[in-house]
Amino acid sequence: MASLFDQSTRDLIAAAIESNIERIKTNRDLYTLYSGSIKDQLEKKILEDLGPKVYSRVKERLSPINLWKKIVDKLSGIYSTAPMRKVENGTDSDQVILDETVRILDFDHKMNKNNELFNCFGYSTLNIARNGDKPFVRTVPNHQFITLSLNPVDPTQVDVEVVYMNPIKDEHGENIDIFFVSSDDEFIIIDKKGDIQTDMMVAMEQDGVNPFGVLPYINWNDNEDETMSPIRYDDIDMTLLIPLLLSDLNYGLKFQIFSIIYGINLKLQNLEIGPDAFWDFQSDPESDKDPQIGTIKPEFDSEKVLEAIRNQVSIWLDSKGMKTGSIGSLTTENAASGVSKMVDLADVSEEHDQQATMYARKEEEFWSKYFTNFYPFWVKQGKIENLGTFSANAKVKVEFLPKTPLVNRGQLVEDLAKEVLAGFISIKKAIMKINPGMDEKEIDSLILEIEEEKPEEVISFGEQGNNSETEDTKPSE
Repeated sequence: MASLFDQSTRDLIAAAIESNIERIKTNRDLYTLYSGSIKDQLEKKILEDLGPKVYSRVKERLSPINLWKKIVDKLSGIYSTAPMRKVENGTDSDQVILDETVRILDFDHKMNKNNELFNCFGYSTLNIARNGDKPFVRTVPNHQFITLSLNPVDPTQVDVEVVYMNPIKDEHGENIDIFFVSSDDEFIIIDKKGDIQTDMMVAMEQDGVNPFGVLPYINWNDNEDETMSPIRYDDIDMTLLIPLLLSDLNYGLKFQIFSIIYGINLKLQNLEIGPDAFWDFQSDPESDKDPQIGTIKPEFDSEKVLEAIRNQVSIWLDSKGMKTGSIGSLTTENAASGVSKMVDLADVSEEHDQQATMYARKEEEFWSKYFTNFYPFWVKQGKIENLGTFSANAKVKVEFLPKTPLVNRGQLVEDLAKEVLAGFISIKKAIMKINPGMDEKEIDSLILEIEEEKPEEVISFGEQGNNSETEDTKPSE
């Protein structure tokens, strides 16, 4: 691969920074929605859509329901239970080193964050670094990095990672955008034009060499054609459309509730508008026409709005791999909670299975990099604690255990209880199916604990069916 110090390479990187301005801006907006803040973007959307006059009336009846955060959380459940990580072709001490490293890195928590950003943007990155005297991993937000491939054969291979840092001031007090650029062999600091910031590199004691020999990042991507997934304009639009429609519903109901009162050939002065006001009308003496007063009740088809919301949310969720199945009806009373419930009840098991397969493979890539390139280098330099030597031939195998859907757990327990009572399965096998994360020793301990806590007069699980007859209850012949 061409050197980062080559002008032609830095020109390519500068061009990529320029061409991804829109991506970075859009990613920042989507990240804001993912973080839970929707009101500012929703108000801006309504102002652009309806104009300032209507906006001034609608803004007090906004329905800032943020489905995007809820959708991302629903899709990102694979690390709710830690995967099994076992060392193969290694020793017991290798397993101890692995388990302690997982603890030091707070790895499951960090990977859950990575999984959330993957589901938010379609791609994510994990930086391998050191924080003081401890190893450190961090998922870089998607509005703070871009990736590039310089491989003419495989455009999905990440060769260069560009991280957006805080700007610095030049001698004139103007901001200069700063970028950290890494490849397998080199590290440089540049501005948006691609010029190397030598002073910064000297101050940070960086000589341009990447001592690890590998890119200090692990990248996830659901796009099979490029290093980054396409910009998710559609998710921003849908995230804003649903609360916009709910706000339309609130706005329409306002005028459906209150009738319009009109007068013809009347003198109307100083009238107090309100249901508890008494109005004194006078006919217009200058008019020869009969005075009239009446009301107009606006018509608002709330059912069509609700049906539009229901259908669009259903299609949106389905496009994300979330199967909505049978959905109850939405009403004006339950519109917001009903939409939220659609997300809660969506089936994401197939999506979780696909993600688990990908994350197991990428995690194994991470551990291979960490124990081959990073951990031994830092230990040799005395930069981090030496937990022991990790065997050269040892490999970390990662496996996500199948999850029992929470909505079906009660049914699973009931079905297994019937199988135990019928003698089709043992109590131990039933408990193993209910608790797939437990090993055999933990299952035996749980059974013993259950037996010890059980009152003596309670019949053991599976000893007797509901219709069994004891000697005391057996009818006499």
